[in-house]
Amino acid sequence: MASFAGFFPAENPLVTGIVVMKNPQPVHYGGLTSGITFRRIAERYTIIHPDLFTAPARMIAENSDKIKKTQVVPNFIGQLLVNAQKQAGEKMIKLRATADSGFVVWQYPSADRLIFEDDEVLVVVQSDIKQKQKMVNLTGLSVREVSAYMQHMGLKYSVVGNGKVYRQSIKPGEFVQKDSSYKLECKPI
Repeated sequence: MASFAGFFPAENPLVTGIVVMKNPQPVHYGGLTSGITFRRIAERYTIIHPDLFTAPARMIAENSDKIKKTQVVPNFIGQLLVNAQKQAGEKMIKLRATADSGFVVWQYPSADRLIFEDDEVLVVVQSDIKQKQKMVNLTGLSVREVSAYMQHMGLKYSVVGNGKVYRQSIKPGEFVQKDSSYKLECKPI
């Protein structure tokens, strides 16, 4: 016997189901038999009932104010931090920088992406003088944002949990060591 229980869509499930097969051939693993059958049923169900999975007009109306408050991320790379901060302020965007002065050499999200007003853009800043990089405060950032930053910096890291960072093994402002590994703890917020 092989069985598989599931739900869909993954975000805000609307349908749950279970598929039980008495004597599946050639294997008895649920993921290889009844799981595939469940997926096919789910795909057919979404085709038959497409209106069940579309956003109602009232939800679109409720979120239209948020859509109006989006901004296109400017390209901060190559700018002095003070100029980038001024430009960000004009667009009602916050900058989270790795240093107090210097030139912006990297940013996340990248230029021309849409973000909400009051969202943050993470920027790596280097001064004219070659110096060690300091760790930025990563708390409150998503795993995606933190991963992009750590990869850009060439740092080894591990993420525990999911959601947003609430604790980091290296304190903000400390100098980063390329050969060290850093731990980031996340939780849903």
